Amino acid sequence: EEESISAELRRFWEIESLGIRDNDSVSLGNGDEEILSEFDKSVCFVDGRYRVSLPWKPGMREVLQNNKTVARKRFEGWSVGLNVITSCSSLFGLRPSPYLLAATLKHHFKKYKEQYPHTFDLLNSSIYVDDFICGRNDVPDALRTTLECLQIFSDASMLLRKWRTNSKQLDLLWQQEGVETEFSETSATDLKPPIKVLGLAWDSEKDLIYFDPKDLLKFMSRKTESKRFILSVVGRIFDPIGILGPFVIKLKCLLQDLWTLGVDWDSELPPKLRHKWQQWSSEAEGLTEIKIPRFYLGDVDQELSSVDIHCFSDASKSAYGTILYLRFVTCNNKIETSFICSKSRVAPLKSLTLPRLELTAALLSARLAKQVSSCLKFNANIYYWTDSLISYYWICGDSSAFKPYIKNRVQEIQLLSDPSQWGHCPGKDNPADLISRGTSAVKLAQNELWWHGPPWLKLAPDHWPNRQRDILDSELCSEELEYRSSVHVAVTQQRESLVDINRFSSLKKLLKVTAWVFRFVNNARIVNKSMNFYITADEIQNAEYFWLKYVQYEFYSAEILTLKRNEQLRCSSEIKSLVPYLGEDNLLRITGRLLEADLCFGEKHPVILPRHCKFTELLVIREHERIGHCGVSATLTQLRKNYWIPKGRQLVKTIIRICLICKKYNAKPADQLSGQLPRDRITQSPPFQIVGIDFTGAILVKDNQETHKSYVSLFTCAVTRAVHLELVSDMSTKCFLLALRRFLARRGNCKVIYSDNARTFKAAERELAYFANILKDSEFQNFVADKGIHWKFIVERALGGVDFTNVLLRL
Repeated sequence: EEESISAELRRFWEIESLGIRDNDSVSLGNGDEEILSEFDKSVCFVDGRYRVSLPWKPGMREVLQNNKTVARKRFEGWSVGLNVITSCSSLFGLRPSPYLLAATLKHHFKKYKEQYPHTFDLLNSSIYVDDFICGRNDVPDALRTTLECLQIFSDASMLLRKWRTNSKQLDLLWQQEGVETEFSETSATDLKPPIKVLGLAWDSEKDLIYFDPKDLLKFMSRKTESKRFILSVVGRIFDPIGILGPFVIKLKCLLQDLWTLGVDWDSELPPKLRHKWQQWSSEAEGLTEIKIPRFYLGDVDQELSSVDIHCFSDASKSAYGTILYLRFVTCNNKIETSFICSKSRVAPLKSLTLPRLELTAALLSARLAKQVSSCLKFNANIYYWTDSLISYYWICGDSSAFKPYIKNRVQEIQLLSDPSQWGHCPGKDNPADLISRGTSAVKLAQNELWWHGPPWLKLAPDHWPNRQRDILDSELCSEELEYRSSVHVAVTQQRESLVDINRFSSLKKLLKVTAWVFRFVNNARIVNKSMNFYITADEIQNAEYFWLKYVQYEFYSAEILTLKRNEQLRCSSEIKSLVPYLGEDNLLRITGRLLEADLCFGEKHPVILPRHCKFTELLVIREHERIGHCGVSATLTQLRKNYWIPKGRQLVKTIIRICLICKKYNAKPADQLSGQLPRDRITQSPPFQIVGIDFTGAILVKDNQETHKSYVSLFTCAVTRAVHLELVSDMSTKCFLLALRRFLARRGNCKVIYSDNARTFKAAERELAYFANILKDSEFQNFVADKGIHWKFIVERALGGVDFTNVLLRL
């Protein structure tokens, strides 16, 4: 039996070979030979194409005309049996891979927040993709951080490798602890080649960072001179912190010139630009000499007493940029500076004036300083320097006075910084001048101004340039000012003010206009003119003092002259009872009785102001708005902190009465007109001839430990408004009839009874339903008919029900 099964299987596989094996070694039947013969005829043709015939299926076409359709159906048949298995791991290189890596690490780090709090904070802030970069103040702390990081990552089946440090002592400790460093096979004393950290080369032996130009020089050795090649060179220079800014900006300007001239990508360069390119290429070898310390503080190991960030900006017709320095002072008063970063930009193709380019460079400086200050862990003071007087005064001026281009940039600069942080420095001391003009790599490596800033940065602030410059001539800024119409005021009376106070409805605007007028007058008198484009607080105070003095002289001139002569005031003076005196500022003030009180001078001796005066009204309006439109007492109290107005309460009431906002919030709703009274209400009749009936709410009554609801039936006369009350134990017809009989027995028979429809009170619908059933009861209807009473219902769904009963129910 086993031999027969084996024979069948062998024959099956031999048939499946379809002629692949030799026919001589296999015994085939007649059907098999016919199949092989037909296959040999149809499998290959002269044109090299293949097709399959099915001779063993009678009735089928000999040749398959559309093999693609058969193949698709065959594939669909196979796909039905396939099982789709979802991948349980993320493949490398997919779009979500960076996010999944970062999210996985953050989720894993949270487990060690309490166990390793310092390392937890360090890992969250010092990992970039798959690199870990950090620094510690001492070797033991660095070793502890290393071991904790290894433990945290090993728990996630991750291994931190290729450790590198600038400390030889830490390197030896790593080898003792078995930490896998980048050069584990070499000894700690051997020199180690530099590595790249975030794209920049790092010499860990000397702790220097620099741009490694080997690959760039190798690429430039091809000696190709075309716009495409120059653009490739620019793209190969990775300088994120701007170490090579003055050298690279020359190549960027060259590329802009090529674009402006419309040179094709692979065309030859014009002779002038070719010379510039060849000169830049020959200077590129000097990039090997440019190296800066990685650590801002250098060899300083003392505590710092102060840290400053100094930002310099400059511009030329071809480029503009900014550079930042860190200035720190130790406890021993040792002052050092270090290079932080720089940014350079090519001037736009649209022609701009040099002052506008200087302002654009200042804006770049403000943006970069904000970004750097948010990254550094120092609590540093920020100073901004520019060598352009025009841009300096734009920044310190009122942005609304300039044209849109200047206005928008000044507004952003003032938002990112305070105008008091800006200062002017000489052009020779501005290191940003190297960015705007460019220099060679060799000269850049030897330029102390670029790497450490101007020499006076290492001196005390007393030796710095004068940050607040003198007044600038108006011609320098006039071209950027917006043209505005001017108003000329003619003085016709001796005591009339230059400003018509009756044209103002706001004290704030009045004081600002007065301050501008005073500035104009001062500029017309003096040589050094004030060109600040904003009103200062001192000018506002001077304007307010002017109006206080002006108003007092206008209304109390006689009193002022009397007090100056040290005489008594007349009895007719309205301020005699206030015991006024002239203060040091020549203003009338109240002597008062609060000399020993712990109050400010203005509260103890307020300034006297007349009641019937426009300035006083504006002052009351300002104080009323300042305290949020409060009432009379609050406004008067606020006023009396600095001013005293005779009969001031009446003035405050008048101002609040005409205040639009107070009118809107204190307005009373409109009253509804009362309708005409019905005839039954006004026809003279004895009491209780015309009666209104209603029930009060339920009254809970406790009887033998049981609580049930009782009610009070109210009978009121429609003419005399007399009231009769009857207690009803429940809402049954019998109880209500008993109450009605008691009422009739006491008050006599009535003619008309009014009641509601019991459906107008939605809130008491359940209780009023009982009353409605009582009125529909036949026993009740017979009783009413026997007594000759006309029962009237009010209009269904009428608001308020029976009005003369509802009023009494509310009582």
